Amino acid sequence: MYRFERSTKEDAAEIMERLDKEIIAQLYDFRPFDTEEMIVDLIESSEEAWSVFNDSGILVIFGIIRPSLLTDKGWPWLISSTEIGKHKRNLMKGCVITVEYWLKQYSVLENYIPTGFKRFLRWAEWNGFTVHEPVHGTGGRLFHRVEKRR
Repeated sequence: MYRFERSTKEDAAEIMERLDKEIIAQLYDFRPFDTEEMIVDLIESSEEAWSVFNDSGILVIFGIIRPSLLTDKGWPWLISSTEIGKHKRNLMKGCVITVEYWLKQYSVLENYIPTGFKRFLRWAEWNGFTVHEPVHGTGGRLFHRVEKRR
């Protein structure tokens, strides 16, 4: 059984215990800050942020950020634990529902995914996002802009 709860700072600490080392390295490449602080910042900056739990603990934290009060663009984000693979079919169904819900609130969902985040790029494509060719970001890192329009 899954529980969806509003995300808290404590959820960031809990998911840190379940993050794949590769994900931590890629998150650092994306934003070279303390990973837990970055997750807390994502939660606090979001219009809404949710944590998904099962009996064994936290599985994923996700949310959406409105970059400005003057736009109807949303920046979706997702941080998954090492346990996500065991639950991906059910959670993918939930992602489709969430993305469709967000598209009712925002005309464009957009974000940048590092080229090394292959799982997240597949997730974006599966959810109907357009994945653009990689572009150079900070520090020469390559990122794919992903977007989905209403």
